[in-house]
Amino acid sequence: MTLRADLSRLIRGQFKEHDISYPPGMEIESLAARYFEMTVRRIQPTSRRVHFSGQSHASLSGLSRRGEHSSSARIAWRAVFRLRRRFVDGENVNAFLSKTIRNASS
Repeated sequence: MTLRADLSRLIRGQFKEHDISYPPGMEIESLAARYFEMTVRRIQPTSRRVHFSGQSHASLSGLSRRGEHSSSARIAWRAVFRLRRRFVDGENVNAFLSKTIRNASS
């Protein structure tokens, strides 16, 4: 075994564990770069303090003021507060990331 072979095996194992697709013939340099990028992009579950910006409040309030889309406003408010609760409680929020994070070839 070599360092390159061990590193390739470890990275491929992590990709498999996290259900990340990659081309089978991907070179170790590309694998390592994509692995590093994905570890940086993934959000570690830990409790956080969450503050809403004035722009967030204004945007959500604007949705609420439009009477014809009240269901859209409720859905948006629920989604924002559900995500906020997950951050505060230290839950895993990686499911909310772009789906491209699970594709190492992009």
